[in-house]
Amino acid sequence: MRKNVLLLSLFLTFFQFMSAQRIGRIEFEVGGGEVCPINNLGRPAYNGALIFGEIRYNFNPKFDLGMNVMHSAYDRDYVDEHSIHSVRDYNITVFADYNLRQSELANVFFGPGIGWTYTYERTNFYGWDEDQSIAGRGSLPMLAARMGIEFLDKLRVSFLYQIPYDGYKYQYTAISIGLVFGGKKK
Repeated sequence: MRKNVLLLSLFLTFFQFMSAQRIGRIEFEVGGGEVCPINNLGRPAYNGALIFGEIRYNFNPKFDLGMNVMHSAYDRDYVDEHSIHSVRDYNITVFADYNLRQSELANVFFGPGIGWTYTYERTNFYGWDEDQSIAGRGSLPMLAARMGIEFLDKLRVSFLYQIPYDGYKYQYTAISIGLVFGGKKK
């Protein structure tokens, strides 16, 4: 009984502390950026583009939890197979960000993410008498890490590293710029 009372009081104290902070609780972010596939297959990989949307809940000025939905597109060249692979990723990731420094001008943040990625890969063969294409699909759990800077509570510049489980050829880094709505300090 004492153990339950202690846990309940710690839980209530934690949420009382969270609610005492004077920040906007919910914020949205939309943006885009550049995808840089990791060339771990020894074959040329070409940068692509990404677009994303994210909703975040600010627990306090130091910690927030967000759900990110992202679409990215890039190409890989398989010279030995005479083909180009067009890769399209659709990701849903939950990020837990820690804010290192809160100031009027800039806020540095970093955090891990866990989610699911759905990859669509289309293979276009060249050098044949007629063009052929093969489509492959796969969905994988994935881990991610990101860090960045938020300027004036409105503009976020982020660096992302994504690692799909058992999808080593789909690892990539990305840099993005997003516009933030809401979440401003009160």
